[in-house]
Amino acid sequence: MQTIIKTRQIPLSPETLYQYWTTKEGLNAFFSKDNYIEIKKDGPYEIYFDLDVNNPTRGSEGCKIVDFIPNKMIHFTWNVPPV
Repeated sequence: MQTIIKTRQIPLSPETLYQYWTTKEGLNAFFSKDNYIEIKKDGPYEIYFDLDVNNPTRGSEGCKIVDFIPNKMIHFTWNVPPV
């Protein structure tokens, strides 16, 4: 398994960034076409990029929230959809 680490500085408050990554509206504003997330431990964190295909190839089906600290941090699993 390979680990990828990428760092960026974004001129927004941690609270604003947290809202972008933890709300349906936030994710859809910059990253996805739709999503299904529940901010709770082991809650779904599914981001859909292609709504024209059936499950499980439209996005990150099956991903889960590992941990979070409100307005500070979110840790979720990630996968690559099958081709």
